[in-house]
Amino acid sequence: MMKADGVIVSAGKGHRFMEGRKKQFHLLAEKPILAHTLDKFETCPLIHSIFLVVGQEDMGYCMKEIIEKYKYRKISQIIPGGKQRQDSVKNGIDALPEVSMW
Repeated sequence: MMKADGVIVSAGKGHRFMEGRKKQFHLLAEKPILAHTLDKFETCPLIHSIFLVVGQEDMGYCMKEIIEKYKYRKISQIIPGGKQRQDSVKNGIDALPEVSMW
């Protein structure tokens, strides 16, 4: 069975959310929203590894309060996000290992 790498882009500033913290860190059922997303990728047998894109200022927080706390094992790298969403997506894609199709 062929496996894939996943890129999760979660570097948003949450300006529209208006809750005092970024939406991805807001608790839903006593767990950060980002953790619910990571759960799906972590338990998917088709996902080999996860490349998580977050704001530069959130990298330490994500490592300690999400990845370590919830014991995610498939996260290969935390990548700093860019100025705009498309920059963050590009950073995540650029971090993926090159794969030869031949």
